[in-house]
Amino acid sequence: MEVTSSNFKELLPEIEDVINKSTFLAIDCEFSGLNVVSEINAFDTPKQYYEKVRKNCKEFLVIQYGISAFRFDPSDGKFKQRSYNFYIFRRPINKNIPDQRFLCQTSSINFLTSQGFDFNKLFKSGISYLNMSEETDYREKIEDRQKLRNNQHNNQQSPSEVDPIPQDVQPVVDDVLQQLSDFLDTDNVELELPKCNAFVRRLIYQTTAQKFKNKITLQTKNRNKDRILVASKFKSKKEQQEIDQRLFEEEMSVLDDFIGFTKVLRIVVDSGKMIVGHNMCLDFLHTIDKFLTPLAKEYDEFKECAHALFKNVLDTKFMSSSDEFKDLIQSTEIEDVRQGYRVEDLKETKRGTMPISPVVFSFNVDYLGL
Repeated sequence: MEVTSSNFKELLPEIEDVINKSTFLAIDCEFSGLNVVSEINAFDTPKQYYEKVRKNCKEFLVIQYGISAFRFDPSDGKFKQRSYNFYIFRRPINKNIPDQRFLCQTSSINFLTSQGFDFNKLFKSGISYLNMSEETDYREKIEDRQKLRNNQHNNQQSPSEVDPIPQDVQPVVDDVLQQLSDFLDTDNVELELPKCNAFVRRLIYQTTAQKFKNKITLQTKNRNKDRILVASKFKSKKEQQEIDQRLFEEEMSVLDDFIGFTKVLRIVVDSGKMIVGHNMCLDFLHTIDKFLTPLAKEYDEFKECAHALFKNVLDTKFMSSSDEFKDLIQSTEIEDVRQGYRVEDLKETKRGTMPISPVVFSFNVDYLGL
């Protein structure tokens, strides 16, 4: 089932239920580029290998994410599956989150086009996302703005909370205060103040609260992609609190929309389900970096983080090349693996544990209960 921004909210409860009831999950990603793969060689140390793959994750984007949930049905002794194909594309948010570059590799785009990938759907209806670090930064800025509004209307600023006004900024603040004073003598409902940076807006907030207490209220609004201050004449404390609360809730709702596809990966992490993939090193690192937490620079820090997020991971490409399976599976290409094994042979194979990747990961995982 295709999932885009148009049906994501509607399908999310179903997706959560399917994931939580599954026996295991299979994932696969499509990227805007893969060029770092050619830089990898057999003599790389684990640290070198990780650094090269991390570079790929920082340069390219996940543009499609596939999740298949497999559930074992004891009534007929078979696995049943449900698959979801997510189009992933983060639109420009605002100055709280830096704009994301779309770097691509022509060979990757050409391959996706040959497979019928719908780039119009990607750019028009792709689902947004934020990792935990980005979400935390965004949330803190929203809460800081709400605190400023509350301080303005409740006159709760103490001397220690008041920022000193730099000498070169004082004329700007004085000019705004004069505009506000003139505004009080008019019949206008609102006054749009000149564009300024976040620090100057903060200074204007605090000086307005001091000089025009119970006379003027300020609100930050978006105008043509810029954030500006809009002054309005004072309303009752209760009315203004209601306005501030509505604005805060609207901003938090926008943040919730931007989190988007990240919610799915958090459900996957919380479920603790086994994650299965084929040659999934890039898929795994992109998953962590784009949707959960930025990849650590140090290899050991990454391992610690990966273990904490995912307890059970299995790479069928590496598994098929292990000593236990090399006589049963002649090629590790996914189609050959799919067609080349016999279930009865695999069932006879000794159960055990193995690392998911020969150079990067060291997860201990069981063979799918076969």
